[in-house]
Amino acid sequence: MNRLMNAFPTRISFLTMVFLTSFRAQSLYETDYQQYSNLNREGKEVSVQSLLGETELLLKKKTSDLQKLVDIKEDAYNELITMHSQGQFPDEARIDELCARHPKLIIKSMTGCHRYYNCSGEDTELSRWISIYRLWHSKFEHECHYPFLFSDETMQCENYTEVSCLNRYEPTWECRYFRLTCKPRMHCDSGSCGRKYITCEDKEDGLQPSPHQQLHYPNYITCDKGRRIHEGRCPVDALWGVQSFPYNGQCIQLFGVPTVYNPYGLLPSCNGTVDGNYPFTNGSYCFGYYKCEGGVATAVKCPSRTIFDTDKRICDLRGSCNL
Repeated sequence: MNRLMNAFPTRISFLTMVFLTSFRAQSLYETDYQQYSNLNREGKEVSVQSLLGETELLLKKKTSDLQKLVDIKEDAYNELITMHSQGQFPDEARIDELCARHPKLIIKSMTGCHRYYNCSGEDTELSRWISIYRLWHSKFEHECHYPFLFSDETMQCENYTEVSCLNRYEPTWECRYFRLTCKPRMHCDSGSCGRKYITCEDKEDGLQPSPHQQLHYPNYITCDKGRRIHEGRCPVDALWGVQSFPYNGQCIQLFGVPTVYNPYGLLPSCNGTVDGNYPFTNGSYCFGYYKCEGGVATAVKCPSRTIFDTDKRICDLRGSCNL
């Protein structure tokens, strides 16, 4: 008992020391953490202030540059207004002088919707023709690529569907663009452009047979507003199992193409024929027939696993097709 009582103060001292050490360690940790947090916050504040300063300088520079550009545009605009009031317009005779005073000016051509003037530079593909028979007028005159047109709203070349030309000339064929035409010293002739680029100027919108191919070829072109926007080849019809051809604005399988329209078509005429169902004698095809109704012929495909019975004149599972 005495031994236990003697050891008790020692244990109290030890526990007190452990507690004080832990308390001091916790205090040191909290102090260090607080100092770190303050330092980190101060560092972030310095970084943010530095970033804000750099942003402010950048904005001032951008604003200054924008104001200069506005002043330049305003001067050019005022001069253009004066020219218009005097009945004058920027053209080949005036553009060089105008660009000398306003080197940042971009303006549409008053004659062609596919052309414009850019006073900041030249297109050497076009300007090199200035010295050759004066085929091009000014180094500041530019031309969009087909089928693009120059928009006076966005001040750049845009797809023809996005541009309103009003009374300006609007070309619809590649060969109306200077950069694609045959020129002197080039190995071509006056008709080479027309042979290379099919025109839709004389065609209706939609899918049309390719004029560069004979009727037994399934090639087609797609026209839109006088422009050729696509070339392709009609596929083999999966249902009928035969080649399809361009007809009535779409690709139609061969049995649906009238012979009077295309001699390679397999749809006979019903002119003067009594209404009813008839076999495709021309193509020896038993899996379908053509129907005459009011003098109009229509190709009809028999349901799966049936054939056209030439006696009953209907599609039948066990039909007899004698062609």
